[in-house]
Amino acid sequence: MSLAGESEWVRNLRAAGGEAVLRHGDARRVRLTPVAVPDRAPILHAFLQRRALTRSPARAARYYFGLPPHPSVEQLAPLAERYPVFAVQDA
Repeated sequence: MSLAGESEWVRNLRAAGGEAVLRHGDARRVRLTPVAVPDRAPILHAFLQRRALTRSPARAARYYFGLPPHPSVEQLAPLAERYPVFAVQDA
């Protein structure tokens, strides 16, 4: 997911045909495939829910999405087109 929208890394990923290397400890080759816009809102919502475990989801909702604290999936749906989301698959 790119909270910065169509950022440089998103453009680079698209230019590479979705091929990438994830580095979290060991390096792992993966293919990132775009998630369809209608399927993004639940993923954005899950991001905010997971963020609630470690940081302020209310701040993230306001900062990234311009929404009040604890937005619903329905509130995130109109914004989903602005935030690229990718599914990770082993290459």
